[in-house]
Amino acid sequence: MLTLVLSDIHANVAAFKAVLNHAKAWDSFICLGDLVGYGPDPNECVALAASCAKKYPGGFVYGNNDYYARSSPLLTPSNRAFLERLPKMMIWNGILLSHGSPDGLWGYIFTQKNAEQTFSSDFSLCFVGHTHIPQVFVKTGSVCSTYPYIPEQVITFSAGQRVIANPGSVGLPRNRSGNREKPSAASAHYALFDSTSRQWQFKTAYYDRRATDQKILALADDLEL
Repeated sequence: MLTLVLSDIHANVAAFKAVLNHAKAWDSFICLGDLVGYGPDPNECVALAASCAKKYPGGFVYGNNDYYARSSPLLTPSNRAFLERLPKMMIWNGILLSHGSPDGLWGYIFTQKNAEQTFSSDFSLCFVGHTHIPQVFVKTGSVCSTYPYIPEQVITFSAGQRVIANPGSVGLPRNRSGNREKPSAASAHYALFDSTSRQWQFKTAYYDRRATDQKILALADDLEL
């Protein structure tokens, strides 16, 4: 089964749609939180995520921005209700899903030391977001290895290995991966996970950021008024 793994969409519907178009086909859908926050399209992103939740099996958890947006008047009642139904963590298909570190309140897993601390929790596979940086940590016996983002890289998880995998951010990446030839082309990160072969692949879609930038500027102007 091929699973589309997303995190940190951050109210950027152009990036969200770019990922869905780039991925083309999948069997199940995972969203690791922070559908909203920072970007100009919170309702559009929550509604699109809700439609994916209806169409595909999978797992959704809330992130810190989703949690604080549950009472936001900017969201429609149906979108607030969708966020309110999301769990903080869940196990889906044997995978622990959590926005941040499962051993704390949205802790960050930036480094191998952070990963070692997180491996003290009870799981085999754990998918997280929150850092906005795509990377994978694998523990084989007592040895922990780090796999930083390499475009299109495929990582195979062997039986007995313990894994923390982060697809990066769809809407607000914090790793440098833009298109230098086209400054207006922004990157949107995600991953594909094949549960049969236990293969994880880093993926990147590109989209024209200019319309999103204009929306953000318009929102800023409105706030000044």
